[in-house]
Amino acid sequence: MVAICWFRRVLRLDDHPALVAAASSGPVIPLVILDPAEAEAHPASAQRQALSLPRLQAALHRHNSRLIVRRGDTAEVLERVARQTGADAVHTTEGFPFASDHGLKAAAERGGATLHLHPLADLVPRGSVRTQEGGIYKVFTPFWRAMRAVDIDRPLDPPTLNLPQSWPDSDETDWPEARSAMNRGWDVVAGHIDAGEDAARDRLDAFLDGPVGHYGTHRDQPWRASGTSGLSDALAVGEISARRIWHVGLAARENGRQGVEDFLREVAWREFARELFHESPDMDRTCWRKEWNDFPWKRDNNEAEDWRRARTGVPMVDAGLRELFVTAALMMVVGIALLMTMVGLSPALGTFLAGVVMANSEYRHELESDIEPFKGIFLGVFFITVGASIDFALLRDNLALILALTLGLIVLKTAVLLLIGRAFRLSGGDKWLFGLGLAQAGEFGFVLVSFTVASAVIPREVADLMLLVVALSMLLTPGLFILYDRVIAPRYSREQDQPE
Repeated sequence: MVAICWFRRVLRLDDHPALVAAASSGPVIPLVILDPAEAEAHPASAQRQALSLPRLQAALHRHNSRLIVRRGDTAEVLERVARQTGADAVHTTEGFPFASDHGLKAAAERGGATLHLHPLADLVPRGSVRTQEGGIYKVFTPFWRAMRAVDIDRPLDPPTLNLPQSWPDSDETDWPEARSAMNRGWDVVAGHIDAGEDAARDRLDAFLDGPVGHYGTHRDQPWRASGTSGLSDALAVGEISARRIWHVGLAARENGRQGVEDFLREVAWREFARELFHESPDMDRTCWRKEWNDFPWKRDNNEAEDWRRARTGVPMVDAGLRELFVTAALMMVVGIALLMTMVGLSPALGTFLAGVVMANSEYRHELESDIEPFKGIFLGVFFITVGASIDFALLRDNLALILALTLGLIVLKTAVLLLIGRAFRLSGGDKWLFGLGLAQAGEFGFVLVSFTVASAVIPREVADLMLLVVALSMLLTPGLFILYDRVIAPRYSREQDQPE
């Protein structure tokens, strides 16, 4: 009789109890079910499984078998495939802690098959490591000591697969619902995934060949690329079993590898967490020890202020907080600019207002320091935008008028600023530096001109002339500083050097 092996969160041939059991009873039909509901609820997990399916398919081909992929509701697909193939048994892995087994037995029976649930090939069976009182361990260290006294079963080798006389139809290994749910994130994540059973084993071997020696310290330093084994995602989708990792690790330790014991402790943490989660299934939402619900919260204090100002003393945390701070500030600027556009005002006015708000906040110094690396980029973009807005044909046709207006603007502003400088009793050299340094129209001129055009205060033709005057006055500003440095400043310097 034919048996179905449903590859459920165990996407490998090695150490696969359900596959071994199915192969021992006769021909095997390997099955994967892609449920749209799972993709919508857990898109990242679904994508990770989908990326592994072509590797599983290739591994089965090497064993002269094939992978049958079906999409749809899990129970309905299970019933349909069992009926179509005439299978008398369905072997799969128990759902805990990833999924529920509810309704699966009845679905298989409706298809004429018996459902057999097998363990995940963890280190020890669930509930087998107990305290002397018979309860679960709630502290890891005594759990670790008790588990180390247990003989961990050897992993199972891939079985020989007998083929059925006929194969049912199969869908493609792609999971469209997961791709849709991940949206643009699909391609971003896929570029960082090395999927498949062989790739997982290669990562384990590479880790035990070197990086494991510093695992005890490097595992707590996330910025180290090789600080951990990188096997978490492979374990989650079942590309490698905890038992295989354990016994390969023991062999490496016996060969003199340092740091393996620390690594094996972390593998055992998975078993410990599994026991806690089974005992307290709502642990992902509430404290698993009820007394922890009454922990008092700290009120606002200096430590909270250090977090707000990215001064925790932890380099990675402070760097991340500064990035969030800068991102929030830039998003505020963009958001206000979009809001101004929505109400029919100039987005440039919105960015100016956002700048005024942030310049008067208590975090202005931190923001100024954190945004310093972006200044060159923003200035470059600003002046490129200014250059792109210049109508060179208008400048050519009205060169004399624009030059006259620009020089008139500079002279008028300089005269007004000199009078203001005299009123505030600035010295001769400082007064001229003050006047010439601020003689240009200024960047906000672009904002005002754009705003007046949008509000139909002045016609477009006049605005284009004014934009050229503003841009040209800014272009001449370096020349004004050269005039000050080479002509005006030396004159006042000589006057100060003359004896009275």
